[in-house]
Amino acid sequence: MISVVIPVAHEEPGLLDTLAALVPAVADGLVRDLVLVSSTPNRFAEDVADASGCGVVVAPGGRAAQLAAGAAVLRAPWIMALEPGLVPAGGWMDEIADFIADSGQVQRACALTLVPRAGAGRLRPWLLNWRLAVTGQADPLQGLAAPKTAMADGSAPRLRASRLTSPVLDRRSVRR
Repeated sequence: MISVVIPVAHEEPGLLDTLAALVPAVADGLVRDLVLVSSTPNRFAEDVADASGCGVVVAPGGRAAQLAAGAAVLRAPWIMALEPGLVPAGGWMDEIADFIADSGQVQRACALTLVPRAGAGRLRPWLLNWRLAVTGQADPLQGLAAPKTAMADGSAPRLRASRLTSPVLDRRSVRR
């Protein structure tokens, strides 16, 4: 089982896509609980959490502090971090479940393969995927799953991560 933490900065149109993609994982029993983390009180996050049955945590600071605060309140031994608008697809549930089962007590992490948004620049996703494949360093918000202890103390991005073949689709809105 895993828990999911999603940092929310403001009204994120892609957040609903991300939550909808997690529903089958909740129904299958892979995702135990979910929390939205905001740096300031956020009415949008509170409304979405109320409607979807997840929690909300207010944690000032950067993304690392938000991920740590979210991980601290979640119950599963593994935490997955996702940015609003990123949608796990394909066989991600089986792939993450298999990875966790094979990891045992070893402090390892895994991340999904980032697929760029249609019509968007492909350089950043390509670089993130390349960095993950070559160096094992994952972006914490591209679908990184790590042990709760590593996520709570901020060391998850420094863990050697395996790149999973399952995609995470970028459905974030383009800010103008």
